[in-house]
Amino acid sequence: MGLYYDSNNWIYAYLTYSEPTGTIILSLLQAKLGKRIECVQNPIFVHENIVELRIVYNSGTAHILYRLQDNVEWKVLVEGMDASYLSDEGVNGEPGEIGGFTGLFNFVGSVDSHQHDSFADFDYYSVKNF
Repeated sequence: MGLYYDSNNWIYAYLTYSEPTGTIILSLLQAKLGKRIECVQNPIFVHENIVELRIVYNSGTAHILYRLQDNVEWKVLVEGMDASYLSDEGVNGEPGEIGGFTGLFNFVGSVDSHQHDSFADFDYYSVKNF
């Protein structure tokens, strides 16, 4: 799940298989002006292969949250990440601009880079404007 402006500028919370640990992990990648940045030094182990993800965006800042079980508190994966570079107008609310995400997409997806035998199931996806 992530935020996307173009192929050189995005934020992507993702699950992947960790060969060294033999488990699924949750981590975060970022591309900023084409530079790939690993954002999580200690990935989260997802032992049951299920995770809920949430991005809370406010005025150019993104908070990436997760939880591994229903009805438990959300935990912070990354807090206060600069996402203002993902828009080319409106982020700072300049006069005449709308002050929001102009030009930014949010997404959920699955990438199979392992011999066409990977898959992902999504139970829900929701976008709310508060």
